[in-house]
This record gives sequence, C-alpha cells and structure tokens, in this order.
Amino acid sequence: KLPIEIGRWFNIPRENRICKLCTCNEIGDEFHYLFKCTDVYISNSRVRCLPKYFITNPNVVKFEKLFNVTNINQLTNICKLLDTIFERVSSLG
Repeated sequence: KLPIEIGRWFNIPRENRICKLCTCNEIGDEFHYLFKCTDVYISNSRVRCLPKYFITNPNVVKFEKLFNVTNINQLTNICKLLDTIFERVSSLG
C-alpha cells in the first residue's frame, strides 16, 4: 500500500508518488518510511525501535544492513516499526 507501489498500478509517474503522511514532499517508498518520514507516529516508533546508528545519516548501505541483522531483538523491533508504518499507510485508505 505504499505510494510507490500503488502509483505503479495506476501508471502515476514516479515523481508524483508522494508520501501523504508528512510534508517532506518525497516519494513514499520503503527508504522514506523507514528513515525519513516525519509523521509523528512513525518517527516516534523509529526512535524506539531502531538503533541510533541507522537513524543518523541514513543511506542505502545502512538500509541493506538493517535488513541483514540477525539479532532476534533487533528483528523484533524492526517488525514493530514496520507494523506502525503499515498501520499508518493503511489508514489513508
């Protein structure tokens, strides 16, 4: 239900698949929601669930590292963040 995917289904140009939860005016893709979206629920969950390393100066390398963690506690926290993102994006309809 991310704008990047929904837009693809309806042939919306990529640059118009913007996040509707915040005012960053960025494409609503996985990277945006995990690291940059300023929606209060997502950003609070991000701070609670991700180590500071991932939040500070996010980049593609950190994105890849995040999805390759093996620590069960870190994986659980990532799932909690993803659940928050899913709930917020789904609330838009």
